[in-house]
Amino acid sequence: DDKLFEIGAIETGTSSNIKNALKHCASKPGCAIAILFAPQKIDLKEFSIGLQRYNGLKGTPQWKQFDMIIVIEGNHIKITVALQK
Repeated sequence: DDKLFEIGAIETGTSSNIKNALKHCASKPGCAIAILFAPQKIDLKEFSIGLQRYNGLKGTPQWKQFDMIIVIEGNHIKITVALQK
């Protein structure tokens, strides 16, 4: 679909690390899709908290509305979040 994406690493799987990975993706001009790569298992509660913490940055230059967030855990897509603008 010709949308630009950026990959952010989730190394520890904490909510803080998830928020920082989303901030990294938001810093790239034109990025419409945030792809978060986690080499280990991601706890869905930690992901939810990290996403809430990222959304708490709304209205600052560190936040961007993505069209989609994809979390890849190891070799599998674990979470796909399609967001409405």
